Amino acid sequence: MQFLKSLKIDFAFIDACYDETKNKGNHLNYLQASEILDELKVEHGYLMHISHTTKEYIIKNNVRLKYKYIETGFELSF
Repeated sequence: MQFLKSLKIDFAFIDACYDETKNKGNHLNYLQASEILDELKVEHGYLMHISHTTKEYIIKNNVRLKYKYIETGFELSF
């Protein structure tokens, strides 16, 4: 992490499969992933690998995310 913090990161994509109710397992939840993106001070951060249950949880609970999930058809513009 220290090495990454020493770099200027323009774009970062990070796994965030789970919603905030899960904090153990092989994947991060979106809060954990957002904290990492914040710590790295990335210019453009994105979440990826959303599960269906996480997407339903976000919609049902009207969760506002700091970083967007990439979805089918996502394209980067420079």
